[in-house]
Amino acid sequence: MQALGTRFIVRQLSPFTHLAVLEGAVKVVLAENRQAESLIVNAGQRMAFTAQAFGAANPTDRNASAWTQGMLMADKMRLADFVAEVTRYRHGFVRFDPAIADLRISGAFPISDSQRTLNMLVQTYPVTATAHLRGYWVTLSPA
Repeated sequence: MQALGTRFIVRQLSPFTHLAVLEGAVKVVLAENRQAESLIVNAGQRMAFTAQAFGAANPTDRNASAWTQGMLMADKMRLADFVAEVTRYRHGFVRFDPAIADLRISGAFPISDSQRTLNMLVQTYPVTATAHLRGYWVTLSPA
């Protein structure tokens, strides 16, 4: 990726690289497919790609940069995906019962205080949290 006077967010979730361009543009060249044309991703666009292929360009999620303001924004996010996001900012483990993996979560949650985020989750949704090892390991279960 080559920044072209820009502000952008990159996230690696193997095998995909996720790019969201907030300002300017980013030139993307595939690492393992040099025969493919490079692609310019402009402000307001996001795209997932691998080392071999580009995905489709879509509009950037308006909450893509919320984490830079210390917030995790969820809009009908699966609990499984929500837990994956929370654990990026938490020391320790958060696990969940598969029965609640598809529960949809919405709201604004602080990433600097993951315990507060889990408390908000329990107060708002039909979920209980059980802490082990002084809160290092948390298990979410149906309420």
